[in-house]
Amino acid sequence: MKKKENKHYASTINIDGISVEIRRKQIRNINLRVHIRRGEVKLSAPLAASDDEIMRFLLKKTGWIKKHLSTPKSQPLTLPEKFENGDRICIWGREVTLKLSTATYGKTRIHQNRDYLIIEHPGNTTAAKREKMVREWYRRELKREIPKIILRYEDLMGVKVREFGVKKMKTRWGSCNTRAKRIWLNLNLAERQPILLEYVVVHEMVHLLERGHNRRFYSYMDRFMPQWRECDEILKKS
Repeated sequence: MKKKENKHYASTINIDGISVEIRRKQIRNINLRVHIRRGEVKLSAPLAASDDEIMRFLLKKTGWIKKHLSTPKSQPLTLPEKFENGDRICIWGREVTLKLSTATYGKTRIHQNRDYLIIEHPGNTTAAKREKMVREWYRRELKREIPKIILRYEDLMGVKVREFGVKKMKTRWGSCNTRAKRIWLNLNLAERQPILLEYVVVHEMVHLLERGHNRRFYSYMDRFMPQWRECDEILKKS
């Protein structure tokens, strides 16, 4: 039997300053992928899809594309040993400076502005105390963002996360108890780019549909987060 020819038609368009490679294939749906490290945007479309249909799709996704193309490629700094004034740390993939300040109202607190993570304290603090404060800051940041991601993907996937938690992990970025429908996320994800947290949350949520890392699991990942391979590559090198 003669093998059926699978024709691909390639072209490139520019949308809002972004070059997008278009490939027409024998597929049913339009698929978009952003290669973070290479800065490439690729779209696969059905052979019957019109140029107007593709353009409308891309116009809706322009903000999403720009968000992922702006993801920093560098690895975050390791946490300092003493957490002293002027030390550099990472929050959501961006370096900020640690600033120690005397508390105005005699109460220790930590807060952030654009360029600084500020620890205010009434007297001297130990390195261990400052480290604990920074890690608790990470925890609060994660617990603020994780529910937003879960909510966004629950309806899309048709699953329900009953509980989530944040903790230090040595060998994993996340885990999922499928029976309890509970997911855990690594505290250090607060140092990484937000898209990497999104990837780990989605990965663990997909386990509610498929427990193993098999073809079915990865097909779900391709459907719900087409750029997951780029995120996985970055985390593997962290």
